[in-house]
Amino acid sequence: MKKYKWLVAIINSTIARTTSIFLFFLALFGALEQFEIIDVAFFGGKASTYFIIIAIFSFMLALLITMLLKNLKLENDENIGSVAPTDGITRSLFNRIGSSRSLAIYYSDEMDTAHKYSSIKRYDILDYDDNHYRSIRILEGMNASKEATLSIPYCESTEYKVGFNDIIILAYDVSSGKQLKVECCHADPNEKLNTHSFRIVFSKPLEPHQHFNIAYFVSFPHELDCLSQTKEIMSISLVRIKRKVGRLSFNVFLNFKPEYVRLYSYDKSKKKETIIPEQRAVYESTCSSNVIALREDILNKFPIDKNKTFSVAGLEIPNPKSSMYIIEYSCSPSCPTNKQEEQKHEKRFNYRCNYRNRTICCQAIS
Repeated sequence: MKKYKWLVAIINSTIARTTSIFLFFLALFGALEQFEIIDVAFFGGKASTYFIIIAIFSFMLALLITMLLKNLKLENDENIGSVAPTDGITRSLFNRIGSSRSLAIYYSDEMDTAHKYSSIKRYDILDYDDNHYRSIRILEGMNASKEATLSIPYCESTEYKVGFNDIIILAYDVSSGKQLKVECCHADPNEKLNTHSFRIVFSKPLEPHQHFNIAYFVSFPHELDCLSQTKEIMSISLVRIKRKVGRLSFNVFLNFKPEYVRLYSYDKSKKKETIIPEQRAVYESTCSSNVIALREDILNKFPIDKNKTFSVAGLEIPNPKSSMYIIEYSCSPSCPTNKQEEQKHEKRFNYRCNYRNRTICCQAIS
């Protein structure tokens, strides 16, 4: 019965509004007759017909108002944290600035309405030794619109405010190997923001039904200073992609062995989280082209350490329907603590971000 609750709510609201609107019109006619502006007797035998028409009009107007209110989306900054967090992953999700902001759409040009994605692959490389966030994204799809498109719109959100010019973004056409231009959508690329909108420009206009395959690298300096190594989440939001996505592959590379990894999906409209059953065990690997599924000549152009060994965890979702997918990882607090390393990270962390405590307790992978 739960799936019919929204229908019952709409019917109840519509009936209530219909009654109110109908009574308003009856009161209006009564007032007009009282002040002798109109004479209801003038309608004669057709009065009942007019009342039926007014009732139908009242119902249609009430239904329209109900549907408009149901679809109203408040995307202002003040409403980002308006979702009451639960004791589950939702609390972590909305405590994170970057994750919560990636669920919000601030401007219409952030939405990709033209392209249909057959595959989205993401590899977050989290090396807490230098605290720079690095990530590789591979986007495959086609132009599903009726007009040629010039670029793909995309957004990235960070935990602390940083200028777009301080972010490294390198994009390549996988088919040709050519580097693609990345354009900032903000008036001032030096303005320090949490959400960064940009365009990846095709080497030539993409005609309708024409396919694309783009890989891009993004790095946020000192982003990991704002995150906890003991218990943290990484998330990918699909709310800015209007058309269906064929397959999602989302992976994290950690420079330590996590105590556990948990996978979640989050539905923005229902404000509900769902646990995804464990799909595969955490394994050790380098950032090789076989693991990242990218041609080696392009991978070599990205500033990553391909020889370093990481613990890899991830998820594979065909036809993803949720707003966001989340990977939570944790390191056991019983691990030996390197006090000197902890003090060094704590000092830098407090300088960058003062809103969360941090403990370095996991032994790095050698």
